[in-house]
Amino acid sequence: MKNSKIIVVADIFIHSEKNKDVEILLETLVNSSRKEIGNLKYSLNLDNNDDTHYLMYEEWESSEILNIHKESKHFHDFIKMSEGLVNSIEVVELKNVF
Repeated sequence: MKNSKIIVVADIFIHSEKNKDVEILLETLVNSSRKEIGNLKYSLNLDNNDDTHYLMYEEWESSEILNIHKESKHFHDFIKMSEGLVNSIEVVELKNVF
């Protein structure tokens, strides 16, 4: 049986003066996402050398579960409320090979 687990890595670059505002939004997103059915891991990491660069690491049971997450209120709230606070977000979805 193939592993259908989906891994998501998101590079988030923020405006330096908005660090505390973004952290509050990210904390809400992380805490709410960890409670979702099918979430295996959801962690937020800060670059040791750049305090405007966050890396979000997520693991989901399947692409269907991930799609449900993408439609959640807390996900959409983060997208809307982070406008003007975030320079860019780059997201990569991966499948586990081994």
